Amino acid sequence: MTLTELLAAVRRQTVESTDSVSDSDVTNMLNEGYRYVAVAERWPWLLTSASFDVVADTREYDMSSDLSISDFMWIHSVHKNGTDDGALDEISYSQYVNLYGGDPMVGSSAYSFYILGDDTLGLVPVPSESATDAYTLTYYKTPTVLSGGSATPEWTSTLHHILIDYGVSQIWEREEYFTERDISFQKFLLGLSELKRFYKMRSKDNKIIVGDGAGGNRNMRRADLTYNLPFG
Repeated sequence: MTLTELLAAVRRQTVESTDSVSDSDVTNMLNEGYRYVAVAERWPWLLTSASFDVVADTREYDMSSDLSISDFMWIHSVHKNGTDDGALDEISYSQYVNLYGGDPMVGSSAYSFYILGDDTLGLVPVPSESATDAYTLTYYKTPTVLSGGSATPEWTSTLHHILIDYGVSQIWEREEYFTERDISFQKFLLGLSELKRFYKMRSKDNKIIVGDGAGGNRNMRRADLTYNLPFG
């Protein structure tokens, strides 16, 4: 469904005209629901990757300024390019300090990485030489929210309609029809559960649950699903 179709569906279910609630207001409500969906799981439709350079004797890299990655939300894996080696092991920064005492450690290739703060990537050991496109970072990006009438949600089209229930719930919230709000929000949550089942059934590896299917939950950065969204 396009944004135009979603807007029309929300209005049909709430009998709200553009005089009382603008299209911009309803779009903001739909995008709020979009973000809610985005942080509910590690969705395959948010998975992307980018190669990055390393600088000799430099351990930490800022996602935005050093790696030119501005849409980072959660990490999936890091691989060294040009080798058959598997993914680097993910450790926490405290593990790095406990294991190595904060010693920079210099080596030809990194075999571990950590995420520090919101968007700093650390490589262990520190690369001994500068190299172009040395590693590939696979990560979950922030969602591309709806903007423009032809825009559509990034997930399967068969379940685009779950955003309608979220938008309707927010209209009822605004009008202080709290019973109707609760009913619509519960319908949204049921739709979200169906979306999770849809993607879970598509892959035996179940990547949306445990990252890459190995070693449990590798993601050290977890967003609060309700309030502390990792993007504006």
